[in-house]
Amino acid sequence: MIEVIQISRGGSGGVTGAKILAEAAIMYEGLYAQAIPKYGSERRGAMVQAYVRFDNKPIRIHSPVYEANHALILDLSLLDRIDINTVDKEGVIIINSKEIS
Repeated sequence: MIEVIQISRGGSGGVTGAKILAEAAIMYEGLYAQAIPKYGSERRGAMVQAYVRFDNKPIRIHSPVYEANHALILDLSLLDRIDINTVDKEGVIIINSKEIS
C-alpha cells in the first residue's frame, strides 16, 4: 500500500486535489484508492490535512496516515507542521514554493 499525506490551507483545493488523485488512481491505474480529509470547523485559510491511499487490493483501514510513503505540502508556511521523520526515507516530499532547490 502507498500512503500520502497532503497538507494545505482551507480553500486552496487540497482536499479536492486528494480526491482527484484517488479517482485518477482508480480510473487510470485500476487501483483501489481512498482520500480522507481531516479538518475541523476552522475558517478558510486554516491548516487542512488529507490522506490518500493506493493499493492493488481493497483497502480495509480508514484511519489517518501516521507514517507516509510520500508527502505533498501545498503551502510552504505549513512545512513546520509535518514531522518529516514520519515520511519514508525513500519517499518523496513535494513542497509548493517559489524557491528552487
